[in-house]
Amino acid sequence: MSATNIVGVGAVSPVGFDARQTSFGIRGKKVGPRPSGFRDRHGLSFGTARALGIAEEILGGERVAVLGGRALREAARDAGVAPDQPLRVFLTVAERSRPLSESEQQELAAITLLPALQRASGQRIDGAASEVLRLGHAGFAAALERAIAALGSGGPIAVGGIDTYHHPEALAWLDRERRVLSEYTHNGFVPSEGAAFIVIAPSKVDKPAIARASYVMAGVEQLPPDEPRIGALTTELVRKAAESMRASHVPWVLTDLNGERHRTKEWTFTTIRNKDRIVAGKTREDHMGQLVGDAGAATGALAAVYAVMAFRTGFAPANEVLLSLASDGDERGVVVLEGVS
Repeated sequence: MSATNIVGVGAVSPVGFDARQTSFGIRGKKVGPRPSGFRDRHGLSFGTARALGIAEEILGGERVAVLGGRALREAARDAGVAPDQPLRVFLTVAERSRPLSESEQQELAAITLLPALQRASGQRIDGAASEVLRLGHAGFAAALERAIAALGSGGPIAVGGIDTYHHPEALAWLDRERRVLSEYTHNGFVPSEGAAFIVIAPSKVDKPAIARASYVMAGVEQLPPDEPRIGALTTELVRKAAESMRASHVPWVLTDLNGERHRTKEWTFTTIRNKDRIVAGKTREDHMGQLVGDAGAATGALAAVYAVMAFRTGFAPANEVLLSLASDGDERGVVVLEGVS
């Protein structure tokens, strides 16, 4: 694929009100869990990483819209898209497997979420030409792949992710599954949240690129029932993405590893099989789930914004980065981003 121009970014996270603060907060490893009003099975307060400036009492679809509205507004402004200009949005949110009430499931449907996002952001959204995917972590790769295919000669497209674990039912589910990091669960993760968007545009758009997406591919792992995950699809996706890069080896990787054993195991299989590309001592590895907490479906978009801001402000360890993303389910994806001179 030919490189696709990225012309704007926006983000909100537990370490920043916007893309710049978020990126420098991630770089400085400033994330830290805070006590929440929700209790675990031992009666202890859940420690979660929550976005700055959003009241703890805001939950569900309303919280998703507030998170996304702030990030979308910033990304559109950064890309030079006027608030009254219809903007196509390709977005990933929480996987369907996450236990949510019927009303919360409806709040994540495109017919409900996109109007709420429009109200929260003040940015007009072309709902008929937009998509909302329920694919979790790897959804950002799938959304970007679809957005690039739809870009054509039209206007810009905002591609992003929004998610939050700040909800009593979501945290109770994670607690039952022994997935929340605590003194009782040592290989769990810090529940987090966030929203981020990149804006891509055809080359004809009179707006200079701030970075480029040079490769993207998403897929679904096809495994027989009860078959263990050994990273077969991720191995193949990473190999193909690495072959597309200019460097002889992958200089920089951003993954969604969050400290959970099964995720670490799958990534270990992947790196061993790609040891000629993911080279020990040469490839820089950063893991978003450990740098900003596990932000679910927002993770890939936050990683993309972090990389773009690293290119833009000069702290990137290399001029290319490979994003490797794995959902809780079977979806997997990779994205290669590069800076511009």
